[in-house]
Amino acid sequence: PLLIYKLLPEETRQAEIKLAYLPESKNSHKPKQWQQKSLSVAIWTLLVIACARPVWFGEPVEFQPKYRDLMLVVDLSGSMQKEDMNLDGEYIDRLSAVKKVLSDFVAKRKGDRLGVVLFGDHAYLQTPLTADRQTVIQQIKQTVIGLVGQRTAIGDGIGLGTKTFVDSDAPQRVMILLSDGSNTAGVLDPIEAAEIAKKYNATIYTVGVGAGEMMVKDFFMTR
Repeated sequence: PLLIYKLLPEETRQAEIKLAYLPESKNSHKPKQWQQKSLSVAIWTLLVIACARPVWFGEPVEFQPKYRDLMLVVDLSGSMQKEDMNLDGEYIDRLSAVKKVLSDFVAKRKGDRLGVVLFGDHAYLQTPLTADRQTVIQQIKQTVIGLVGQRTAIGDGIGLGTKTFVDSDAPQRVMILLSDGSNTAGVLDPIEAAEIAKKYNATIYTVGVGAGEMMVKDFFMTR
């Protein structure tokens, strides 16, 4: 383009006519040539860049999402109404203690998706995975003992929690199981349910509720 610019004939300018009896106009001065040339060079440069069609070389980089999928699996069996949990010097039932702990936990999980599975005689999906922490907290506070029966189907709770991870693209999938007893109901054995969860790269942690404290540990060493 610059070569074409050089080959173009120079613009012919007519000489200005000056009248002696009139004052010389300030606008009669021709523009400075360097300003015209700078503008022309800038325009030609932009045209050259546009015609070159610049591209970005290199393999595209995929960024993995940083959030985690957390499924809270909560025991609602009859034994969760036992008042043996001490909170600020006052004894409360086990489910109330779980609600308090989980509400505080969920409020701090900024950027993660959370869901809630309840289990008693069978398992029930209370809250699908969502980033709306306030909704999760509200759903937790609305739980009542015996809502899904009086017994303890731990295996079914784990199984349903795992099912929510099937379509998950989160790099970390975590299930937190809160229970005060052993498996007494349901169709799925807890060990088998844990093995299935492991196939979906889900890490399970259990929180043992009762005797005035909560004990956290990994579930059957599944990581």
